[in-house]
Amino acid sequence: MEHLAFHDPLTNLPNRLLLLDRLAQAFLQAGRHGKGVAVLFIDLDRFKVVNDSLGHHAGDLVLTEVADRLRRGTRASDTVARLGGDEFVVVCPDVDSRQDVARLADELQKSIALPILIGEHIASVDASIGIAFGVGDDDPESLLRNADQAMYLAKDHGRARYEVFDNELRGRVAQTLDTQMSLRSAVDLGQIETWYQPIVDLRNQTVVATEALARWRRPERGLVLPGDFIAIAEETGLIKQIGSTVLNQACRAAAALDGAMAVSVNVSPRQFARDDFGAVVKQALSISGLPPERLWLELTESAMIEAIGSAAKMFHELRDIGVRLAIDDFGTGYSSLSHLRAFDIDLLKVDITFVRDIETSAHDRAVVEGVIRLADSLKLEVVAEGIETTGQLDLLLKMGCRFGQGYLFSRPSPDVSPLVHLEGFLAPAARAR
Repeated sequence: MEHLAFHDPLTNLPNRLLLLDRLAQAFLQAGRHGKGVAVLFIDLDRFKVVNDSLGHHAGDLVLTEVADRLRRGTRASDTVARLGGDEFVVVCPDVDSRQDVARLADELQKSIALPILIGEHIASVDASIGIAFGVGDDDPESLLRNADQAMYLAKDHGRARYEVFDNELRGRVAQTLDTQMSLRSAVDLGQIETWYQPIVDLRNQTVVATEALARWRRPERGLVLPGDFIAIAEETGLIKQIGSTVLNQACRAAAALDGAMAVSVNVSPRQFARDDFGAVVKQALSISGLPPERLWLELTESAMIEAIGSAAKMFHELRDIGVRLAIDDFGTGYSSLSHLRAFDIDLLKVDITFVRDIETSAHDRAVVEGVIRLADSLKLEVVAEGIETTGQLDLLLKMGCRFGQGYLFSRPSPDVSPLVHLEGFLAPAARAR
């Protein structure tokens, strides 16, 4: 019973409890001998592919084999542990050189990457490794957490590599924690604002919609752009409150305008997966008085995949309300014609990364033109994002692109009806078709 309490039943490696005990002992030794302690946090890349394609039994065999390879690749004095799932940790006491630990990480990665024979099949996984160094007065939990942060950095930088927790990463982690803490009260304090960027009918030179964009006005820092807080809001679940705030603000602002201009609102996978999201949308429309057909909801391809289980049902519910639906950043995620067939959508938004170089890149021109032709065949409208030059605009018009947005027309503004420039055309965004 004692063995089961401190060991992983699948691999027979020490579990988290025994790992922390061994790490505490390593710190005691480090304090006596004046040496350091290294922790390698290992997460397997592409392990989910093995589980999904070969089954969980094959996944268990892969975990067992990886555990054996880690044992064989480390010193007798090192501790190899499994935290759960596909996460392993190696504790190296009495470290003389950081270069030795880097070499160990390299060797372990090469060993893990070797093919694993499972019956008639071959499984392949890689490892992202985070490394953290400590001394005698460090806290085991903190060192483990630092190595975990370094491992996530390795994944962000392309996977199948290692990263070391250093002062730069420490500052980044501290900044992220500060953002998390402040963001929790941002909605209640009314710090979330909605800015707007018009969507233009390129043929008729009129504004047909405006995209709602979240901004965070932090009293001590000023205006914070989405790239600095949306990902953190997703991780913490705060995106639900922020998304609802932006949705309600956008609906009220659009309803106050004359004409038929629509408002387009980005929806996160966490929002979309909520059972009550349809009710949230209905409430926003009811309170604002905005007709459903003047609300566009944008969901990225990758977000749609994350919510695949409930996506079709929610698409139908929103379609029944009368809301228009769009796939944002089309071509950058998991592009598949099956998604266009499975989900009843109205618009495709071509990502700025394809529009940016269409004047100089034949490849990007072909991609954009292909998306527009595909959309025409499926009777979908296309919105080209990031239009900044008249050359880009001319090419898109020749390709038959109907809608566009970008700095050529207007930058994001807190005003729902800013002035819009289009080749000598100057009109309030409130004017619509």
